[in-house]
Amino acid sequence: MPAVKLLLVDVRAPYNGNRLAVLRADGSIAFDSFNSFAAQPAAILRGAVFDALEASGAFERVVSGSSVAITPLSAEITVNRLALDCRKSNQRDASVSLSLVIVSNRTVVASASAEASAAVAGGDYSTAFSKAFEDALLLAVGSIDIR
Repeated sequence: MPAVKLLLVDVRAPYNGNRLAVLRADGSIAFDSFNSFAAQPAAILRGAVFDALEASGAFERVVSGSSVAITPLSAEITVNRLALDCRKSNQRDASVSLSLVIVSNRTVVASASAEASAAVAGGDYSTAFSKAFEDALLLAVGSIDIR
């Protein structure tokens, strides 16, 4: 595929705050006061999206949204869920759901949604969330077809 500019990374509420969202077995969402993100999730994920798009090899080149370069394609990513899933007894999983939209000349030319999860081992939330996010994004990228 041609070069792509990463225009947007958005995280939907209620997952866009600094405190880690926790999905509970009773269907409610709690916010962990002991574990939080170092910055707003969208700001943290922007670099991870860039790196994953580049590593996917799906695009000729990946360009930052702040670049003055013009590319044939633009990418928009919306994170629909970014949470610690504790709905199953004695199990903690980093859970990510996202949508990828590819735009050309202000027209959507491809879109895909994907989700992934990764077990939290030894309290290492960072590794689990990184893996779940990258897996979900690569699944979405792998399912688009632009001809």
